[in-house]
Parts: sequence; C-alpha cells; structure tokens
Amino acid sequence: MSGLQNFLTPFSHLVFANRDKVILFLGLLLAWFTVWLLVTRWRNERLHRDLASAKSAGPSSSGGRRYVTNAPVVEEAPVESGGALPPVKGGRTYARNLGTALQKAGMAPQIYSPPSPPGWAPNTGPTQPNAGQPPYAPPQNVP
Repeated sequence: MSGLQNFLTPFSHLVFANRDKVILFLGLLLAWFTVWLLVTRWRNERLHRDLASAKSAGPSSSGGRRYVTNAPVVEEAPVESGGALPPVKGGRTYARNLGTALQKAGMAPQIYSPPSPPGWAPNTGPTQPNAGQPPYAPPQNVP
C-alpha cells in the first residue's frame, strides 16, 4: 500500500492546498447531479400520469397534453387551368415531385442553356465524332 500512498502524496498536497476550490467543485457537481435526477424523475412521473389518463379516458381526452395524431388528410378539388402545371402542395417533397408533376402535365423539363457569346457559332454537329462505333476494336480469336 505504500506504493499507492507514494503515488497519491503530491495529489493530496494539491487537494489540501486548494481545498476550498475542490469543495466548491464537488458541491457544484453534486448539485448538478441532484437537479438532473429530479428533472428526470419529474418527466417520468408526468409521462406515466399522461399515459394512465390517456388509457382510462380513451382517444377523446380533453385534459392533459396534446400529442400529434395522424389526422386524415383532406383532399382539395383539382383546379382546371388550361395546360398549366397541376397544383403541387408545398413542403419537403415539392422538389422531389416537380419532375413527376411536369411529366403529368405533358411538359418536358427544360434545361437552361445560356446564349452563345458573340462570334461563337452554336454546335450543330454530333456531340461525339465516333457516335455508334465501338471505342475499341473487337477481340479477334486467334487459334
């Protein structure tokens, strides 16, 4: 045990030299832990109380907390607008459904291409010079 005492001797000197700060730190740590335990206990009690009241009262409870339920979505009547895009409801899926909405409306998605600078002729030829040809010679079977 003397090896452990020899190891702890400098640290005990630090603790006793700064014992007011160590006591304050340990007190704050104990207070934080106590408050955390109390808050956790209060949350659990409230949850159990809400669950018990929800089970006893059924789905049409008028008291306690209100939780989000899956309410049925009311569909709106489609508005006819001659050739325009179908109405798309906003939200997270708007960008995901935009291509589908364009296809349903019969409109192809248009890709913006900036105007050509002056003196440049637009490229009207094929984009690849060897279109349709294999990029390499076919293998030859040599017996």
